[in-house]
Amino acid sequence: STPTPTPNPDPSEEGDWFCEPKVIITHNTNYSYLLKSDGSVWHWKSSGASTDPSINNIVPVLNEDGTHLSGVIDIIYSHFNMIALKEDGTVWAVGTNHLGISGLGNIEEWSDYARQVKGPNGVGYLTDVKQISYGYYSRLALKNDGTVWGWGDSRMTGTYHADNKCEYYPTQIKGVDGTGYLTNIDKIAGSEEDGIFAAALKKDGQVLHWGNDWSNIAGVADLYYQYPTYVNKVEDNSALNGIKDIRRRSALHEDGTVWAWGTNRMYEFGNGTTRSVLNDGIIFRQADRVLNENGSGYLQNVAELIDHCIVKLNNGTYLAWGDNNWTITERQFSRPLPTIANVPSDSIVIDRFGTIIKADGSVWIRGNASY
Repeated sequence: STPTPTPNPDPSEEGDWFCEPKVIITHNTNYSYLLKSDGSVWHWKSSGASTDPSINNIVPVLNEDGTHLSGVIDIIYSHFNMIALKEDGTVWAVGTNHLGISGLGNIEEWSDYARQVKGPNGVGYLTDVKQISYGYYSRLALKNDGTVWGWGDSRMTGTYHADNKCEYYPTQIKGVDGTGYLTNIDKIAGSEEDGIFAAALKKDGQVLHWGNDWSNIAGVADLYYQYPTYVNKVEDNSALNGIKDIRRRSALHEDGTVWAWGTNRMYEFGNGTTRSVLNDGIIFRQADRVLNENGSGYLQNVAELIDHCIVKLNNGTYLAWGDNNWTITERQFSRPLPTIANVPSDSIVIDRFGTIIKADGSVWIRGNASY
C-alpha cells in the first residue's frame, strides 16, 4: 500500500533546525533540498513548479514505509535525483532513475520515496561510504578504503561503449589508464556543466580527472578520458601536486593558491580570458592558477575552497569569479577575475547559487527567486 506522508509541520515548532546544515538549491529543475542537524531531509518545489500551494511547503523526505529518512550526514542533488549518505555508510536515492542514476538495478523512472542503493552486481547494498558526489545522470561514492565507485551514465564510470550506456549498479572506477583500480583516494568531486567530469584527490596530494566533453567545449570532437589521468600544470606539464582540497574542476593548493582546469567558457579559470584550448585541447586536463582581483599576480592566502569559483580568504573575505547568474557578486554577469562576493561575514554555509546559511541558523537566498 502507498504510505501516507506525515503532515507538513510548522518549522517554528521544530526547535533547532540548523547546526552545520546543508541546503541544495537547484538551478534548473525547481526542486530544493535541506538537510537538518537531526539527520532528516526536507524538500520543496519552487513557486513556478506547481499551481497547488500545498506542494510548495517544506515537507520531509520519506522512506517507502512512510517513516522519515533519517541518520543522513550529506545530500547531493541534480537532474531530479537526490541521494543521501547516512552515518552508517549506506546510500539512499529519491526521484528519477533515468540511466540507472539511483543504483537500483533497473531504470524505473521515478520514486517519491527513499530507496537504498544496491551493491556491486546487485548483491546486497552499497556500504562503508564516506563521501558522495555527482555527475550528469551519474553518481560517485568514495569508500573508507579509498576506492571509488560509480553508477548511472557510464561515461562517468569509465565503462562506456555503444551498447552499454549506463551502469545499473555501483561499479568500481578503474585506475590510471585503465590499470587496476583507483586506490588511496582522499576526496572525490563531480561536475555536470558542459560535460560529464569527475576528479579524485589522492592522499599524496595529486589530482586525477576523467570524463567526457559531450558539448565539445574543448574544441576537440568527443574528447573523452575514459580512465583517470593525472591533472598536469599548464606551465611545465608536470603533475599537479600539493593539493589539499578539490571542488568540481578546481583545487586548493597547500600554499593558498587555487588551480582550475576543464572548461573556461564562463571565465572559470579566473584568469581574465575564456581561453580553453591549448596544444590541440590538452588544456582540458591541464591546470592553471587563478589570478588575483586585478590580474597582476596569482590569487593567494585562500583558506577555504567553498565551491568551484568561490573561495574564502584567510581574512574572512569571500571572492567569486566565473558564471555570476546567481548574483554571488553584485552584478549579474560573468566575472573574468575574482571579485568580492556579497556574503555576510558570519556565514557558515554558502553555495554558488546564492544560498547562504548564517551562524544564527537563518537561511538567505539571493539570485533567481523562483527557487
